[in-house]
Amino acid sequence: MKPEWSYDIIAPIYDFDMGRNMPFDDLAGYLALLPPAPAQLLEVGCGTGRLTLPLADRGYSITAIDRSGPMLEQLHLKQTAQHDTTPLLMDARHMSLAGPFDAVIFAYSGFQYLLDDADIKLFCEQVQRLITTDGSLILDIFLHREGGETSTYILDYERELDDGCVLSRHKRLSIDNGVNTIQRKYKLKSPAGQQTYQTESRQRLYSPASLVARLEAHGFKLDTGMFDYLPHHCDANCCHRFFTARFISGSK
Repeated sequence: MKPEWSYDIIAPIYDFDMGRNMPFDDLAGYLALLPPAPAQLLEVGCGTGRLTLPLADRGYSITAIDRSGPMLEQLHLKQTAQHDTTPLLMDARHMSLAGPFDAVIFAYSGFQYLLDDADIKLFCEQVQRLITTDGSLILDIFLHREGGETSTYILDYERELDDGCVLSRHKRLSIDNGVNTIQRKYKLKSPAGQQTYQTESRQRLYSPASLVARLEAHGFKLDTGMFDYLPHHCDANCCHRFFTARFISGSK
């Protein structure tokens, strides 16, 4: 049996889990890199709409795709008639879309889930087909910190939710051949009882330089990049966690 996609499992709690874990204003970072509204955007890996809906609120027209039906169900619950968004169940490697789009966004380290060279090639070829002549691909990577591996599960957080429930997460990290395997265990405690969730996912690790090299190998060139979405707040001693980059096609 094919393992269930991790985001299918945690869709009901995503907004209280990873949706609250971004320590930076990544929305502001993306707005700094995007063309002005009302541009036509394709958001890959949109999830529950953490970025989709605020971008739509700012006047963008967004086609939002995700491979997880349960995550899209959460987006549909929050979407209103005022949002110019089209959520679609679709894989980043097989995008049956016509385009063209002024920009493609693959946010929150989603690109790192493309583990194989063949998958990366498929994705990049489709983006080249879908963007306008002066369109761009905007994505980020989570920068791995040396020594982050754990032999056992360690507490990642415990937080009280608005309804009085308590959500906690433990995780274990291991790295093999440039791929980070992340195992997570969740507990959601409520007056009615306790629910548990367990997930495992893998992400390919990059440095900023290796990300640029990988995209260049597939016909893109770096237009601009920045660390942690707020470069003016960082100095030489800053412990960077994310690298965000805008690429343009080198062949158009």
